[in-house]
Amino acid sequence: MEVDSTTHRCEELWFEDGNIVLQAGATQYKVYRGTMARNSPVFHDMLGFPQPAEAETVEGLPLVKLHDDAEEVTPFLKALFIVDFFLPFPARTTYEVLRGCLRLGQKYAVDSIHKRALVHFSSYFVTSLESWDFAQYTTQKADENPSNIISWTKPESMGPEFYISCILLAREVEATWTLPTSFYHLSTEFKIVGTGPFRAADGKIYQLSTQDQGAFLRGSEEQMGATWDIVRELGDPEVPKQCPTSPQECTFAILNALYEANDQCRDCQRLPLQFWDYEQWQYLGHACTRCRFELKQKHNEARMNFWNDLPMIYELPSWTELEVMREAAIGDGLLI
Repeated sequence: MEVDSTTHRCEELWFEDGNIVLQAGATQYKVYRGTMARNSPVFHDMLGFPQPAEAETVEGLPLVKLHDDAEEVTPFLKALFIVDFFLPFPARTTYEVLRGCLRLGQKYAVDSIHKRALVHFSSYFVTSLESWDFAQYTTQKADENPSNIISWTKPESMGPEFYISCILLAREVEATWTLPTSFYHLSTEFKIVGTGPFRAADGKIYQLSTQDQGAFLRGSEEQMGATWDIVRELGDPEVPKQCPTSPQECTFAILNALYEANDQCRDCQRLPLQFWDYEQWQYLGHACTRCRFELKQKHNEARMNFWNDLPMIYELPSWTELEVMREAAIGDGLLI
């Protein structure tokens, strides 16, 4: 029985000598049955069932309808059939591509695509403070430490829902090591997203699980408190009091710097890792070298303390445990 509908072809995945047609939503793909079965035990079993006589066909070929979104099926099939479409890390990719490959690679047990996507996904969500400070989006290997390379960026089309989407994806594929920094980023959007359902600009609804909503609410408050902990450390009166050269001048310089940082402190309440940047250190120009050094030590220590606590703040395993999970899942996939 031939199909007569308002479907359309995916031209890049409509091979003239293909021998099976897949359909996701209203999109159809004419591909190769053998390649599907060879790479996926799920498709191997699915396509092994004999087709009933009245089964739908397209151009005389069997039609198999997938219960997946075309926006995910398309990149997944491209990764399977187009050799240079989804290259290994550190080649650039996009969130839309890796999400489709990650979800469907797992669903259909295409391990090579699933692991490749998992490595790309993990590159965005680092597990060390050093990588957090130096990570960047690049395709150049050069002399970059592999752990400092990010192979994709946040889609311009997505707003605050992006990090909710990442958390939901991480939970689905058990990429738990990506969750601390996902929650950290989401917390910066707390006033917008809250803890309930969030409707994105495209009309889609994003919502964390009940358990993650609770962890997000509690953790976000602790994250905000960590910013003020850093302010308190920077305002420690013992630093200028013990200054051997100019305690009065250093006290004034520190107070002035904290005053000048008021706007940043208001805007960065939930950004303890970014709070007090290069510009703020410039305000301490009149403090002596010794006092500036002491304050930088305190600042670094406060950031490290927060980083070490970040997973627990969101009720997740420790960084040590998370790195063991990552190693088991992707091995040395982030090494070039």
